[in-house]
Amino acid sequence: MGRFCFIVLTAAWLVVAKADATDDVTEPPCADSEILDKCPVDCPSDYCPTSRCDDQSSCPKPASADCPAPACKCRFNYRRAANGTCIPTRECPPFDCDGDNEEYNPCPPFCPGESCSQATEDGECHLVGRIGIVLPCKPACRCKKYFWRQDGVCVPYEQCTTCPENEERTCLQGLCRPQKCIEKNDIIFCQLVDEEKCEYGCACKIGYLRDENGTCIPQDKCPTVPCPVNEYFTNCAKGMCRQENCTELGKLSECKTQSTELCEPGCVCEGGFLRSKNGTCVSIDECHRELCPVNEVYSSCRQPNCNSDKCEYKYRSQSCPSDEPCEVGCVCKRGFRRADNGTCVDERDCESQLCSVNEQYLSCIQAVCRVEKCSDLGGSLSCKGVSERECVGGCVCKDNYFRAKNDTCIKLSDCDADLCSENEIHVNCVLAQCGPMTCSEKDGPMYCPSVDQKSCKAGCVCKEGYLKDDSGKCVARENCPNLPSCTRPHEKHAFVMDCPPERSCKNRGIKFSCLADQKREQKCVCDEGYVRNESNECIEEENCVPSCTRPHEKHAFVMDCPPERSCKNRGIKFSCLADQKREQKCVCDEGYVRNESNECIEEENCDKCSEPNEEHTDCKRTCPPELCISIIALFNCKADEPCEAGCACKPGHYRQQNNTSCIPACQCQEMAGTPECRATIEQ
Repeated sequence: MGRFCFIVLTAAWLVVAKADATDDVTEPPCADSEILDKCPVDCPSDYCPTSRCDDQSSCPKPASADCPAPACKCRFNYRRAANGTCIPTRECPPFDCDGDNEEYNPCPPFCPGESCSQATEDGECHLVGRIGIVLPCKPACRCKKYFWRQDGVCVPYEQCTTCPENEERTCLQGLCRPQKCIEKNDIIFCQLVDEEKCEYGCACKIGYLRDENGTCIPQDKCPTVPCPVNEYFTNCAKGMCRQENCTELGKLSECKTQSTELCEPGCVCEGGFLRSKNGTCVSIDECHRELCPVNEVYSSCRQPNCNSDKCEYKYRSQSCPSDEPCEVGCVCKRGFRRADNGTCVDERDCESQLCSVNEQYLSCIQAVCRVEKCSDLGGSLSCKGVSERECVGGCVCKDNYFRAKNDTCIKLSDCDADLCSENEIHVNCVLAQCGPMTCSEKDGPMYCPSVDQKSCKAGCVCKEGYLKDDSGKCVARENCPNLPSCTRPHEKHAFVMDCPPERSCKNRGIKFSCLADQKREQKCVCDEGYVRNESNECIEEENCVPSCTRPHEKHAFVMDCPPERSCKNRGIKFSCLADQKREQKCVCDEGYVRNESNECIEEENCDKCSEPNEEHTDCKRTCPPELCISIIALFNCKADEPCEAGCACKPGHYRQQNNTSCIPACQCQEMAGTPECRATIEQ
């Protein structure tokens, strides 16, 4: 039911004597809740409203020459009550709100608003941060929490229109037309989109394009001024309230207030871009590169708490934690290090730093020709000549000392403990070890592999009398867990590799490509001629049964040729070999054939189409598609594209989406408003 506001205008006249410029004007005393107004105007918005129809808009000030005598007016967010005193606006007497799901609110918040365009499911404001200014209170009838105003009525969240004005909900990937003003004259390439993979959202309706503010406007209202890359057109280029130039990075933004008359149209940088020294709009990352000091370069991942580039760490390593977060910033260029004063200097100017315990400083660490790390012991050593220009000074371990995991230099006798776990020893060739290595190999055959020296790799193995258990820990041989018990029918123990896997009903006929150097483990496997079924039992291979659970299906021993009868191969004669093997498969019952959906149907139902405006055809192509978009879009279809029999739309009919029914062309959105369709509607 509609509501009508009958507005009764009343005027409260201030009777004041207009003083001459030479007269002395006595300023009246004001209460604590009042302030003196040098040019007062009697405005309805200064009083407590008595109904939802009261005018609460501010009144214009008269010209200074026409100002009446100064008078007292209510302070900010105070209103004059019926008794003439000024009270907080929030304490004004409430008026009636007669709409459904409405209530009186003395000071409605800016966020959330009550419009459906600002609706949130939880009824809360989702703006990040605070506005920073106090807004004037304007008592009003507002929708209750969890209700939002649409067409003047307060409705639940679920009834709010999803998209803003001039927009509609659609499949975003399937749009085949420009969406932005800047794309107005662009060539848009259409693509087929799987309906199941569509992402739905709000897009401009046909005939509308999105302007630089993201609002859908009529396409003939789009600005015509072309802007360079990373810029967009605005009607008030000098009224921006954000950083505009690279030199302003890190500084507070100054909001430039411009009246509409002083606004100048022009191109400004898009969000995330700033104007560089040469006048082009570049990304913020590129701005940083312009602002780095001498001998420094911009880095997208600088660890502020890691000092590895300082002069003091030139000759000794300083590892940075891998989990420390990155931040953008400037770092020293290659060949430079950060001095104590924070500037980047040539590393040759850095003072030499003392090396750690058991280390010595060398002017050319690349020239060292000996094993330096515990982890390299037993490996091959290749020494290369190094030119003086390639030399870098630094700290290395002294003779007969080796670098451990913790980057300290330790004795050779301490390397085993550093590299290997409990009950392990370090060997030069892991692959060349004789005998069992794991508990699963404990009772297996004894063999010593022949390994090419080039394939040898140093590593840790269990010491004598110990084997690795399932967790990889070396345990005493007698503490190895017992082998599995193979008690089920047609099972036996065997030393086998993981690849190929044991033969089963599922992997029959599959060939596996396996590595040659796999370890063997003792497991329970099926006897020769038996395979494992889904119940983990060993059965004869011919007893593996397929599962035929669909309607009108049965088990049968059949040959591959001729193939099972289907809607596609009806009437085709096949020439087959006589000595083919028979296999048990799922086939259709007598009188039934298999359709395109792999279902068994009666043969006479192959050519029937159940949907309206469809007919069966012997040659149905997928390009161009049967979609409404095909009316206005051009598709690059191959002339020799194969076709199949099936149900297709009748001539003059199209589908809105791939899985919808066929409709007349004039019902397609793409034909809305065309002369031929208007003529059809008028008839």
